[in-house]
Amino acid sequence: MFLSGASVFAQEFPYPFSTYNEVYTPLTESTNLLGNELWDDPEVFIPIGFDFTLFGNTTNELLLLPPGAQVVTDIVKGSVTDLIMPYFADVMNADIEEPVSPLLYSLEGEPGNLIFKLQWTNVGFYGEYNASETFFNTTNFQLWLYENGNVVEYRYGDNTIKSPDVIHFFGTPACLIGNAVQLDGSAWAGMWSVAGDPSNPSLVSIPSGVQDFTSQQVLNAEPPSGTVYRFGELPTSITEESKEDIVLWPNPATDAIRILANSNQQFWVYDQLGKEVLNGKLINQNNTIDLSNLNAGTYIVRTESGLAKQFIKL
Repeated sequence: MFLSGASVFAQEFPYPFSTYNEVYTPLTESTNLLGNELWDDPEVFIPIGFDFTLFGNTTNELLLLPPGAQVVTDIVKGSVTDLIMPYFADVMNADIEEPVSPLLYSLEGEPGNLIFKLQWTNVGFYGEYNASETFFNTTNFQLWLYENGNVVEYRYGDNTIKSPDVIHFFGTPACLIGNAVQLDGSAWAGMWSVAGDPSNPSLVSIPSGVQDFTSQQVLNAEPPSGTVYRFGELPTSITEESKEDIVLWPNPATDAIRILANSNQQFWVYDQLGKEVLNGKLINQNNTIDLSNLNAGTYIVRTESGLAKQFIKL
């Protein structure tokens, strides 16, 4: 664990934060980070594949550290680093004889729109193994980093968790992101935790150096499969000054795109040959457009008002 004593004033998170749902898709064409190792407390560098900027600091690799899902960027100054932690628990290979919990990563998309993906697959928990030498509790989750927009996403899959008090440091899950964190846990410039209802959480600031999180500072249950927590360039509204009448994200997309519209209007989606493949009605503000029936490729969204936006389906 990286946490330890003291406190200062809470800090405001400098990026938009949001939650949405998208079908959890396990990695297929990927690299096994640790091979056939029966891993616990891994410590390994991972190439991102592009320059990624977080809290103003740019890196092209990550360092995975104990207790298993603590990811840090390049050391900023001395022992200070930025922190990405999609799941704060002591995770490990869920068997002491066979490698059943591979740590996988991949790089997808085209230059300028690349997505780095890191996956923890059916991981078990040291807390349960230490208590009973069993691995009945397992979970799946991913970390995505977007080249376009420097966006961070935490994505959650299926789990078999029935004993949260045995496996979690604070009784329920903690998902964190931090700026300028001392690796010994003595202080940080900013630390934020996803808290409350996992389907509709808030982001709360953790005072520097706090060791024991309260129930109001962590999630109250496991994130349901398909839950996505997004930190970054996610629009929340369209201002009156905006010259565009829709905002589209994410781009590239996998199963769906989301569109913010400032009016009710018709839309059409065309492939690279100009063939119409989708159409429908946008309502004011939030819209989700299902892409599951589309092949991978480049598409154009056109709206009734004449706006055209390009996006990539992976």
